[in-house]
Amino acid sequence: MSEPSSSRNNALVSVPTVADPRPPRNLQDLLRYAVETGDNSTSNNNDVSPMDPERRRFLEEVLKSMTVDMAKELADAINKLKTMENPETTLESSEYEAALDTISDFVDHIDAAIDFFKLGGFDIVHTCLQSTCPGVRSRMADVVAVCTQNNPFCQGHAVTMNFLPRLLNIVEHDSDDECKLKAFYAVSCIVRDNSEALTQFSNLDGFSVVLRSMNSNNERLIVKAAFFTTSMLSKNVELRDDLVRMGFVEKLIRLLKSPHGTPHEHFASSLVWLVQNNEEAQDICKRPEYHFEMTLRQLINEYGQDDAYREEMVSLRQLLEIIFNNDNEEER
Repeated sequence: MSEPSSSRNNALVSVPTVADPRPPRNLQDLLRYAVETGDNSTSNNNDVSPMDPERRRFLEEVLKSMTVDMAKELADAINKLKTMENPETTLESSEYEAALDTISDFVDHIDAAIDFFKLGGFDIVHTCLQSTCPGVRSRMADVVAVCTQNNPFCQGHAVTMNFLPRLLNIVEHDSDDECKLKAFYAVSCIVRDNSEALTQFSNLDGFSVVLRSMNSNNERLIVKAAFFTTSMLSKNVELRDDLVRMGFVEKLIRLLKSPHGTPHEHFASSLVWLVQNNEEAQDICKRPEYHFEMTLRQLINEYGQDDAYREEMVSLRQLLEIIFNNDNEEER
């Protein structure tokens, strides 16, 4: 895999221009926008006076003072995190958390994420994920997620450097709920739209971890697990048979029969993907002990007129039609 070109050293965020009028996202953007708009005012709009030279110099000086050397900031943060490997280090966990916060400020841009890797950032991922400090573990998991999201270059290196086994272990066994959530987020970002990562994830029995996450007491983790299932099935239909055999259908039925809440939309959507063109999944839903048709009708009757649950109702009616081959009349 060829490496995309690295970003420039200065952390320059997307700059709105006259041709690309995106709104400024921070003060630095706003100042740059003011300077560039001033430059274009005479040529583009005869009704607007050019920026006063003294004012322009002032804005340029302010902008220059705000420019950050991204490479230096990242390198300094990485070097600070590397001291975690030294048993004689005297740094506090809050200092490591601050270093990770600094990294997070930059890596949501794809070139900056690649620079983070090139500067050795991925080399300290395992150390941080094994930290005794939950704040360090959760922040590093979040950094991994942001670096790998829609970034094939970083996804590939996350796979070769075996981030997935460590992250899945956190999802399943960490004592801190925030660490679990951030680790699941990272797993999702690594695996999404990446066949190599999905293969490694499957070989690690990752879907069993997802299924067990649905047994969590943490509603946010349950929702993430259901949403991840839907996302994977929508792009990898060949996974359906395996997930049906693993017990995803039974689990989602039980979740739909639990006290109603916002997560039901995700449970219903996941189940729709599992039962489509799958007789085994449909037969499971028809088992008498589940009374599943009754459950679907009760949910539709109770929440069908509430716009807040519109998407869920669409999925529930699809389930009625696919599984029970009826006309979905709510009064029946």
